Amino acid sequence: GGGVATMASTHSAFAALMEDGSVALWGKSREGGSRWTASGGQESETRLREQLAGGVKSIYACNASFAALKTDGSVVLWGAAYCPAQVLEELAAGVEEIFSTDSAFAALKAGGGVVTWGPVERGGDSSPVRAPLQRGVQTIFANQAAFAAVLRDGSVVTWGDQDAGGDSSAVQVQLGPSDVGVRTICGADSAFALLREDGSV
Repeated sequence: GGGVATMASTHSAFAALMEDGSVALWGKSREGGSRWTASGGQESETRLREQLAGGVKSIYACNASFAALKTDGSVVLWGAAYCPAQVLEELAAGVEEIFSTDSAFAALKAGGGVVTWGPVERGGDSSPVRAPLQRGVQTIFANQAAFAAVLRDGSVVTWGDQDAGGDSSAVQVQLGPSDVGVRTICGADSAFALLREDGSV
Protein backbone atom coordinates (compact mmCIF):
# COMPACT_ATOMS: atom_id res chain seq x y z
CA GLY A 1 0.00 0.00 0.00
CA GLY A 2 0.85 3.66 0.26
CA GLY A 3 1.28 6.25 -2.42
CA VAL A 4 3.93 6.99 -5.00
CA ALA A 5 7.27 8.05 -3.51
CA THR A 6 9.02 8.96 -6.79
CA MET A 7 8.99 8.20 -10.50
CA ALA A 8 11.44 7.69 -13.36
CA SER A 9 10.90 7.41 -17.10
CA THR A 10 12.52 6.15 -20.26
CA HIS A 11 11.44 7.50 -23.68
CA SER A 12 8.26 5.42 -23.68
CA ALA A 13 7.74 3.90 -20.22
CA PHE A 14 7.33 4.84 -16.58
CA ALA A 15 8.36 3.28 -13.28
CA ALA A 16 6.80 4.40 -10.02
CA LEU A 17 8.54 3.65 -6.74
CA MET A 18 5.83 3.20 -4.15
CA GLU A 19 6.16 4.17 -0.49
CA ASP A 20 6.13 0.47 0.43
CA GLY A 21 9.28 -0.16 -1.66
CA SER A 22 7.55 -1.88 -4.57
CA VAL A 23 7.74 -0.70 -8.20
CA ALA A 24 4.86 -0.30 -10.68
CA LEU A 25 5.62 -0.30 -14.44
CA TRP A 26 3.70 0.80 -17.53
CA GLY A 27 4.37 1.90 -21.09
CA LYS A 28 6.33 0.37 -23.98
CA SER A 29 7.42 -3.12 -22.96
CA ARG A 30 10.91 -3.11 -24.51
CA GLU A 31 11.76 0.27 -22.98
CA GLY A 32 11.04 -0.78 -19.42
CA GLY A 33 7.24 -0.73 -19.33
CA SER A 34 7.18 -4.42 -18.41
CA ARG A 35 9.44 -6.88 -16.67
CA TRP A 36 11.22 -7.71 -19.95
CA THR A 37 15.01 -7.49 -19.91
CA ALA A 38 17.58 -7.76 -22.69
CA SER A 39 19.74 -9.85 -20.36
CA GLY A 40 17.31 -12.72 -19.80
CA GLY A 41 14.29 -14.73 -20.92
CA GLN A 42 10.93 -15.70 -19.51
CA GLU A 43 12.34 -16.96 -16.21
CA SER A 44 13.98 -13.59 -15.62
CA GLU A 45 10.56 -11.90 -15.80
CA THR A 46 9.35 -14.00 -12.87
CA ARG A 47 12.52 -13.21 -10.92
CA LEU A 48 12.16 -9.52 -11.76
CA ARG A 49 8.57 -9.51 -10.52
CA GLU A 50 9.80 -10.83 -7.16
CA GLN A 51 12.72 -8.38 -7.01
CA LEU A 52 10.47 -5.37 -7.64
CA ALA A 53 7.80 -6.47 -5.16
CA GLY A 54 9.55 -4.67 -2.29
CA GLY A 55 12.78 -3.41 -0.76
CA VAL A 56 13.53 -0.89 -3.51
CA LYS A 57 15.22 2.30 -2.28
CA SER A 58 15.52 4.31 -5.52
CA ILE A 59 14.95 4.01 -9.27
CA TYR A 60 16.96 5.36 -12.20
CA ALA A 61 16.35 5.53 -15.94
CA CYS A 62 18.01 6.20 -19.28
CA ASN A 63 16.44 6.21 -22.77
CA ALA A 64 15.22 2.61 -22.79
CA SER A 65 16.23 0.96 -19.49
CA PHE A 66 15.67 1.17 -15.76
CA ALA A 67 17.80 0.32 -12.75
CA ALA A 68 16.47 -0.08 -9.21
CA LEU A 69 18.71 0.16 -6.16
CA LYS A 70 17.50 -2.05 -3.33
CA THR A 71 17.96 -1.47 0.39
CA ASP A 72 20.42 -4.41 0.54
CA GLY A 73 22.74 -2.66 -1.96
CA SER A 74 21.84 -4.87 -4.92
CA VAL A 75 20.70 -3.56 -8.30
CA VAL A 76 17.79 -4.81 -10.43
CA LEU A 77 17.82 -4.06 -14.19
CA TRP A 78 15.16 -4.20 -16.87
CA GLY A 79 14.57 -2.77 -20.31
CA ALA A 80 16.76 -2.62 -23.40
CA ALA A 81 20.27 -2.16 -21.93
CA TYR A 82 22.22 -5.41 -22.10
CA CYS A 83 24.26 -6.16 -19.00
CA PRO A 84 27.00 -8.84 -19.09
CA ALA A 85 26.92 -11.57 -16.43
CA GLN A 86 30.20 -10.33 -14.93
CA VAL A 87 28.68 -6.87 -14.36
CA LEU A 88 25.49 -8.39 -12.92
CA GLU A 89 27.66 -10.18 -10.35
CA GLU A 90 29.29 -6.88 -9.36
CA LEU A 91 25.84 -5.32 -8.95
CA ALA A 92 24.65 -8.04 -6.56
CA ALA A 93 25.76 -6.09 -3.46
CA GLY A 94 27.47 -2.97 -2.18
CA VAL A 95 26.01 -0.37 -4.56
CA GLU A 96 25.38 3.07 -3.02
CA GLU A 97 24.20 5.20 -5.96
CA ILE A 98 23.56 5.00 -9.71
CA PHE A 99 24.15 7.60 -12.44
CA SER A 100 23.23 7.58 -16.13
CA THR A 101 23.92 9.09 -19.52
CA ASP A 102 21.15 8.85 -22.11
CA SER A 103 21.71 5.11 -22.56
CA ALA A 104 24.36 3.83 -20.10
CA PHE A 105 24.67 3.50 -16.33
CA ALA A 106 27.45 3.82 -13.75
CA ALA A 107 27.06 2.40 -10.24
CA LEU A 108 29.12 3.78 -7.36
CA LYS A 109 29.95 1.06 -4.85
CA ALA A 110 30.89 1.20 -1.18
CA GLY A 111 34.65 1.74 -1.05
CA GLY A 112 34.53 4.00 -4.08
CA GLY A 113 34.60 1.47 -6.91
CA VAL A 114 32.62 2.02 -10.14
CA VAL A 115 30.75 -0.49 -12.32
CA THR A 116 29.43 0.50 -15.77
CA TRP A 117 27.16 -1.04 -18.41
CA GLY A 118 25.40 -0.03 -21.59
CA PRO A 119 26.64 1.15 -25.02
CA VAL A 120 30.39 1.79 -25.13
CA GLU A 121 29.98 5.10 -26.98
CA ARG A 122 27.64 6.41 -24.25
CA GLY A 123 29.84 5.57 -21.25
CA GLY A 124 28.90 1.94 -20.72
CA ASP A 125 32.53 0.80 -20.92
CA SER A 126 34.94 2.31 -18.38
CA SER A 127 37.75 -0.18 -19.04
CA PRO A 128 40.12 2.49 -20.49
CA VAL A 129 40.10 4.17 -17.05
CA ARG A 130 39.51 1.06 -14.94
CA ALA A 131 42.52 1.53 -12.60
CA PRO A 132 41.47 4.85 -11.01
CA LEU A 133 37.85 3.68 -10.78
CA GLN A 134 38.68 0.63 -8.64
CA ARG A 135 38.44 2.66 -5.42
CA GLY A 136 38.45 6.20 -4.11
CA VAL A 137 35.61 7.63 -6.22
CA GLN A 138 33.53 10.17 -4.27
CA THR A 139 30.81 10.91 -6.78
CA ILE A 140 29.97 10.79 -10.48
CA PHE A 141 28.51 13.35 -12.88
CA ALA A 142 27.01 12.61 -16.28
CA ASN A 143 25.89 14.36 -19.44
CA GLN A 144 24.11 12.73 -22.39
CA ALA A 145 27.06 10.59 -23.50
CA ALA A 146 29.91 10.69 -20.96
CA PHE A 147 30.70 10.33 -17.26
CA ALA A 148 33.07 12.27 -14.99
CA ALA A 149 34.13 10.74 -11.66
CA VAL A 150 35.54 12.84 -8.81
CA LEU A 151 38.15 10.95 -6.79
CA ARG A 152 39.00 11.56 -3.12
CA ASP A 153 42.40 13.01 -4.10
CA GLY A 154 40.65 15.83 -5.98
CA SER A 155 41.33 14.42 -9.44
CA VAL A 156 38.69 13.83 -12.11
CA VAL A 157 38.46 10.83 -14.47
CA THR A 158 36.25 10.83 -17.58
CA TRP A 159 35.00 8.20 -20.03
CA GLY A 160 32.36 7.80 -22.72
CA ASP A 161 31.91 9.69 -25.99
CA GLN A 162 35.18 11.54 -26.63
CA ASP A 163 33.35 14.46 -28.24
CA ALA A 164 31.05 14.82 -25.23
CA GLY A 165 33.77 15.18 -22.60
CA GLY A 166 34.67 11.51 -22.28
CA ASP A 167 38.24 12.34 -23.35
CA SER A 168 39.77 14.85 -20.93
CA SER A 169 43.41 14.24 -21.88
CA ALA A 170 43.82 17.84 -23.12
CA VAL A 171 43.07 19.18 -19.61
CA GLN A 172 44.58 16.38 -17.55
CA VAL A 173 46.87 18.79 -15.69
CA GLN A 174 43.88 20.76 -14.40
CA LEU A 175 41.99 17.56 -13.56
CA GLY A 176 44.85 15.84 -11.71
CA PRO A 177 45.15 15.43 -7.92
CA SER A 178 44.62 18.73 -6.12
CA ASP A 179 44.51 20.07 -2.57
CA VAL A 180 41.61 22.22 -3.75
CA GLY A 181 38.52 20.03 -3.74
CA VAL A 182 35.89 19.81 -6.44
CA ARG A 183 32.74 21.76 -5.56
CA THR A 184 30.72 20.49 -8.51
CA ILE A 185 30.82 19.48 -12.15
CA CYS A 186 28.20 20.80 -14.55
CA GLY A 187 27.31 18.49 -17.40
CA ALA A 188 25.83 20.06 -20.54
CA ASP A 189 24.55 17.91 -23.41
CA SER A 190 28.07 17.18 -24.65
CA ALA A 191 30.57 18.88 -22.32
CA PHE A 192 31.63 19.24 -18.69
CA ALA A 193 32.74 22.24 -16.62
CA LEU A 194 34.49 21.72 -13.28
CA LEU A 195 34.21 24.19 -10.39
CA ARG A 196 36.79 23.82 -7.63
CA GLU A 197 36.29 24.94 -4.01
CA ASP A 198 38.47 28.04 -4.57
CA GLY A 199 36.15 29.23 -7.33
CA SER A 200 38.41 28.31 -10.23
CA VAL A 201 36.84 26.69 -13.29
